[in-house]
Amino acid sequence: MEDSDMKSKGKSVPNGSPRLAGTTSAVDREALRAYWASLHGEHPELMNEVIILFLEEIPAKIKNLRHAVEHRNPEETRRLAHAIRGASHPVGATGLAELCRQIEMLARERTLVGAASLLERTELEHGRVVDALLELIAPDTPPA
Repeated sequence: MEDSDMKSKGKSVPNGSPRLAGTTSAVDREALRAYWASLHGEHPELMNEVIILFLEEIPAKIKNLRHAVEHRNPEETRRLAHAIRGASHPVGATGLAELCRQIEMLARERTLVGAASLLERTELEHGRVVDALLELIAPDTPPA
């Protein structure tokens, strides 16, 4: 998606390379840096695009995960937790990925005992990840 497309949709558009200095506990910036360096080399625009897709798509998956847990549907719970976990690694959201792995393991065992508690923690962690990612892709300088 081009920057102009993101602007027309009212999305925050990164200017150049994401800022990776420092640490944010919700996003493991070293893991993020290593992932992208090993698979994609120096392509900050691609990394930004994946982050933006994560920010756009994961909230609905988490909402659907809540529905699946509340309706005691282990197969849908497993599928959604797996999808969120897979999307979390490329953006450095290792804590979110681990929580989803735990939910996925419960669902795989066809039990959801404890899943509601893990889901609450997942929702909180997702909020922290969103904040960290928005900070990460924010332009280095505010618009004039």
